[in-house]
Amino acid sequence: MRVSLAPTHLRTLPAGPQHELPARALLAAGGPWTILGCDFGGDPGSGSATTALVAPIEPRADTLFGPRGACLAARTGPLFVSDTGHHRLLIWKNAPAGDNVPADVVIGQPDFSREGRNAKGDVGAATLNVPTGVASAGSVLAVADAWNHRVLLWHGHPERSNRPADVVLGQADFTGGLANCGFDRPRADTLNWCYGVAIVGGRLFVADTGNRRVLVWDRIPVANGAGADLVLGQRDFTTRDENAGEGAGPLGMRWPHGIAVVDAAILVSDAGNNRIMVWRSLPQANGVACDFVVGQAGMGGLTTTGPLTTRPRAPSTCPMD
Repeated sequence: MRVSLAPTHLRTLPAGPQHELPARALLAAGGPWTILGCDFGGDPGSGSATTALVAPIEPRADTLFGPRGACLAARTGPLFVSDTGHHRLLIWKNAPAGDNVPADVVIGQPDFSREGRNAKGDVGAATLNVPTGVASAGSVLAVADAWNHRVLLWHGHPERSNRPADVVLGQADFTGGLANCGFDRPRADTLNWCYGVAIVGGRLFVADTGNRRVLVWDRIPVANGAGADLVLGQRDFTTRDENAGEGAGPLGMRWPHGIAVVDAAILVSDAGNNRIMVWRSLPQANGVACDFVVGQAGMGGLTTTGPLTTRPRAPSTCPMD
């Protein structure tokens, strides 16, 4: 229940298929320079990355409970962390230089000492219910507010606690919180347990996990409820079938969780199928099959690293894990 900051080394995506991709080190060998959110059992200033860590549940400006997403907007900050278990977003205005530095800004709770879904009240422009993915580009901040079935956007990084979001996606307005807006079927403007977000090249990507798809907006939306321009994982915006109604293959997905873009390539972590799906460039039409997968020997593979299985276990009612 912590966040570790470490330098990374950018790598170019290899051109070969999955079985030709060697593993490459991405993080510094010396480990993280900072650990946030842990109680070292003594003076926080005396702790180190090798000290036994205790994860407190009590919400404070320097604690975390099951964080699911983090984004360092620039090397010097700000740092955004989805403190998922406390239903809040923590913001450090500057990149922390030491262990357990307290956050400067909180969004989703009245203050740093509170917790609870939607601050134990109604859904609003500054409340959160299981926040997960977080992304930033330029002055835009995006947060996947998973159990409110929406993505919140700020045009300009929040400088004060509980600054309301500027735009909501997946709902018609800031008071909505139903999966797919209460409709029987998804649409281009609805979301269902969205867990991952990415902003790359002026585009917004959202892992719409419960609808088993990835949505893409060609421009960062400036109006509530804007519909996506592209869908991956389904042939159209109105279906949500597991693996696009087929067996595991290059088109459909099952519980997409995370999204990354390397150069022009799109990578989606398809958690339910134990694989990463890769498109060498962004498709120009809905439902385009991926080019290859990482984590399986072929497009139809579903095996894990444990006992060999032919199919992942059935998911729980809500795909939080």
